[in-house]
Amino acid sequence: MLTASHQKTNASFQRRPPPPRKFSLCGTVEDPNLIRDFCRRRDGTARILDLRNDEHRIVSQLTVGLMALHNKFFDDFMATSTITRRSKRRKAAFAFAKDETIKAWQSVVLTDMLPTLVDVRPSSP
Repeated sequence: MLTASHQKTNASFQRRPPPPRKFSLCGTVEDPNLIRDFCRRRDGTARILDLRNDEHRIVSQLTVGLMALHNKFFDDFMATSTITRRSKRRKAAFAFAKDETIKAWQSVVLTDMLPTLVDVRPSSP
C-alpha cells in the first residue's frame, strides 16, 4: 500500500501521457464492402475508452464517423502547419481537430436533428 508521501515523492518518476494523436479506426474508406469500425480485441470488445459508444450500431457508427472526421481535420492541419516542432504541431493539430469536429457536430444537431425532433427551423443570424 502506498502512502500519500510515497506517492508525492514518486510523482516525478511517473510517465507523461502520450502526445495527442489521431483515433485508431479499422477498415478503409477505399473498400466499399468493408464497414469502418472500432479496432477490436480478440473477444470482440471495442478498443475505446467508453464502451457505451459501442452498445448498438447507430451510436457506434456515429462515433466512428466523428472519429474519422477528427482524423481528417488532424491530417489536414499536420499537412499545412508551419509549426516546426513535431510535438507542438501534434498538440495544435489535435486541438484544431477537436474544435472543428465539435463545431461540425453542433451544426448537425442545430440544423438537422433539433428541427426534425421539434419540427422547428432555427432562425438565421
